[in-house]
Amino acid sequence: MLNFLAAYLAVVGGATAGLQAARGVVRGLGKLIEGEPRQALAEVAGGLAAPFLSLVHQATQLGAEVCQVAGVLGDDGQPGVRLDRAA
Repeated sequence: MLNFLAAYLAVVGGATAGLQAARGVVRGLGKLIEGEPRQALAEVAGGLAAPFLSLVHQATQLGAEVCQVAGVLGDDGQPGVRLDRAA
């Protein structure tokens, strides 16, 4: 079961990242056809950077949720814990 989940995540994650990069290449090709080579390079670079930025965003959200859960557990299960207070 765990192998199936790992394979699923690898395939879906790889396809998502590949599609994001491909969209950037297509946008870049469109800009190149329009005669804007600098914009084309920027679009391709943006398409290649998009999967990494998505990874950073998701990892940041996961870290925030872990901190929130730890705060609730450390506060005797009381909801509405403020994470900005001093420890």
